[in-house]
Amino acid sequence: SRRMDFRADAPDLLSRLVPHESTHVSLAGRFGPRPLPRWADEGLALLAEPEPLRQHYRQKALAAFQRAQGLPIEKLLTLEEYPATFDPEVFYGQSALLVEWLVRQRGPWTFVQFLSQGRLLGWEPALRRYYGLQSLQDLNAHLRDLLSLPSDQPIPITLPLAPTPHFHAATQLHVAGWKH
Repeated sequence: SRRMDFRADAPDLLSRLVPHESTHVSLAGRFGPRPLPRWADEGLALLAEPEPLRQHYRQKALAAFQRAQGLPIEKLLTLEEYPATFDPEVFYGQSALLVEWLVRQRGPWTFVQFLSQGRLLGWEPALRRYYGLQSLQDLNAHLRDLLSLPSDQPIPITLPLAPTPHFHAATQLHVAGWKH
């Protein structure tokens, strides 16, 4: 059983927070006790948010790349935690751009397999197997080509995370810590 707690007065609760955090929960269920790398976890969660917000993060990442302040792909792929010099907007944007590019290349099933195998085999062997790229430098070159083009074409993304569970939703009124 999983539980998420939100502040009911958050202005973007239903449009942004619930989809983003639900994606984290779904990913944790799909990929088990060993968490995904931060770039994949946050990149996928960001893609569940409204397009204008995703575009905002893309623009922040593009601006950082133009100033030569984006994380090198080799570092981004191997991060287990957030980077030491953490600018959330740039990191989320960079992560979403990478996820979008990988999904566009070979589809969501291949991306899920790449994530599973990348954690086991390493990212370069997984890139060779699933994307035909020989190295992280090849991926970096493809992403540089992507970044030189405007990113105004949103992609709808639905990942095959797990079978649809049967669940029962119920609401309970809590007043002063007591269920009614």
